[in-house]
Amino acid sequence: MSTTASVEPTSGKAPVLTAGDISPAVMMDFENAALDFFVAKSVPAEKQVTMIIPGIKDLRIRNWITAECERIIALSFANFVSELCTNYLQQDWEDQVHNDILTSTLSTSKTSFWNWSQHLLKLNCLLQGTPSVFDEAALCNHLEVHLDDELKGRLRNSETRKDKNFKTWVAAVCLMDEACTVENKCQHEMIEETLEHDGCTKCRRFYTDHRSQQCPNGFPVGKGYKTLTLNDALATKKSKATAKPSSKPVATTTSKVETVDSDDDISTAAVVLLHSPAKYGSDSDEDWEMSDHDVSLPIHAKHLIWNCQVNSLTDDFPVKTRTLIDNSAHLVLIHLELVKKLTLKKYCLNKPEVVNVAFGNEKNETKLYFYIKLSVTSLDSTWTSQSVRAIVTPGLCTPIILGLPWLEHNNIVTDHATHTCIDKKNNYDLLNPPVILPPPPPKPKLREQIKSTKADKKLVLAELMMVCNDHIRHLNLKPEEVKEFNVAGAIRDRIEILALQEALKEKEDTMKSDFKYIFEPIPHVNELPQDVVAEIRIKDAERTIKSCSYPSPQKYKEAWQTLIQQHLDAGRICLVLPRLG
Repeated sequence: MSTTASVEPTSGKAPVLTAGDISPAVMMDFENAALDFFVAKSVPAEKQVTMIIPGIKDLRIRNWITAECERIIALSFANFVSELCTNYLQQDWEDQVHNDILTSTLSTSKTSFWNWSQHLLKLNCLLQGTPSVFDEAALCNHLEVHLDDELKGRLRNSETRKDKNFKTWVAAVCLMDEACTVENKCQHEMIEETLEHDGCTKCRRFYTDHRSQQCPNGFPVGKGYKTLTLNDALATKKSKATAKPSSKPVATTTSKVETVDSDDDISTAAVVLLHSPAKYGSDSDEDWEMSDHDVSLPIHAKHLIWNCQVNSLTDDFPVKTRTLIDNSAHLVLIHLELVKKLTLKKYCLNKPEVVNVAFGNEKNETKLYFYIKLSVTSLDSTWTSQSVRAIVTPGLCTPIILGLPWLEHNNIVTDHATHTCIDKKNNYDLLNPPVILPPPPPKPKLREQIKSTKADKKLVLAELMMVCNDHIRHLNLKPEEVKEFNVAGAIRDRIEILALQEALKEKEDTMKSDFKYIFEPIPHVNELPQDVVAEIRIKDAERTIKSCSYPSPQKYKEAWQTLIQQHLDAGRICLVLPRLG
């Protein structure tokens, strides 16, 4: 696996060019670091190449330098860098850098105008001395053409466009970009504040029953418009709280469902029906102050959204989708558009399922006639649910709603506090799946190991040859002085060894003479005495061992056993096995 080289500056020494593929940017950094080193150390021109070579660590470049050492050392630093670029940069590097400048835009860079312009200036510096370099006018035109739409509109209506000086033009556009950033930030904060207080970003009203997509009011009139503040939101909230409704509150909110990307995109569906016939109303501020202080009580909670995949009848790969796990739904529902996308087979219900939707005093009934057999799989493909019947429903708030039938059939235990859905049989958490590590790489075969070892051996030998050549060129090697052979010392050591051997021989003879009866050789078997001094009888291995038993009345047998066992447990007595024979 190839790596990219880098430049490591060192204090007081030549810069280091690490091993790897060299890019134009790395080559420019290496050249600038080398020139700074030459100035700091006052290196003469004829020794510049010699001083910079030890910092190059790439074996390919070192082999090239070793092969043509005398010629390369005689080159000037500029010619050395030119040959280095020719040999080790890609042949089309100039076209690649030129193409990077032409295709770069402010929108795709996802950064500020200042950072983007400085990046293009750095790329243009790489093209210095080549026919592809941009002059200031061409670079200015390129920056102007590739601005985003908002900044381009501001520049079109300003005097900065007529400025021909590149530096002042960049500074002026940078100020415009900063102003756009500040305005966009303020606008985003205003939108977030509006949404926080259930407001509409189109008509600029707080605590409404609609959003910008269904806004019936339209945008506010620009003349006399005042910027909304937090006090306006609180005042609207107070007025809404003290208002008296004219009828019993019965309401639902539904929305047309497309592909769901987050929990916030799922609209809430609720029916509220008060048991008390009295109408709510309060002319005092006590209720408002109490609700304003009870901010610790939660109002909303996140939905249990599970990303999964469903197999299709036409595609080879499963389709990723999002499901809503709802343990209050008595049905499993699937969106009609998802059924068409997956081309699943639909079955007719024996009896149509009737769904009532209430809004105000009106009730709309919807009959559902079809169902499909649904089985979903986790994204890591380690868990697959059992098949259940999912009723095909148009206009769902999410592609799939997994209700109680699916939860019961798959033994799913839901914990709302910890936000988990666990299969109690397999102990698999749907909402928090475990991290699956890839299997370890297989062990290379013996042939591959030998091949790798041979390649490493070649690299080691090449590096050893390069290091030895460097030592021969740069160091004044002197042979090690070997002392002359000391004849007198050798004779003395030999005499000491012989004297020690002679002393040991005398001690051996003395010990053998003192203990002669021990060191005498054993006589022949025919010369041994025939008198019997002792006889050893071997026991019969097949002899049966008789155990000792003592007679005892039968009525005391259990009592004796209990008493003996208690003494054994207390350690007062121990079992002793009789020896055989």
